Amino acid sequence: LDLTTANPARIFVFRGAYEKPKIYWLNARSPLTMLLANQFELRPQDVVYVATSPVSAWNRIVSQILPTVETLYETKVLTNY
Repeated sequence: LDLTTANPARIFVFRGAYEKPKIYWLNARSPLTMLLANQFELRPQDVVYVATSPVSAWNRIVSQILPTVETLYETKVLTNY
């Protein structure tokens, strides 16, 4: 896991058919959970999802908005000269 972007407390394994899936949750911040995770075997067709950290989600939003804000600012500065 990349701890700068991943939320180790929100790891999910989705198993089974669409109509009736089983969802397993792993909190990798818990030492006990990590010990139990060693006994959990992934199967073919399992889907592992790791949620992003709140800071990473915020950075993604800012990185999408910032170019527009910079362009508007530069346009305003250039039109004032």
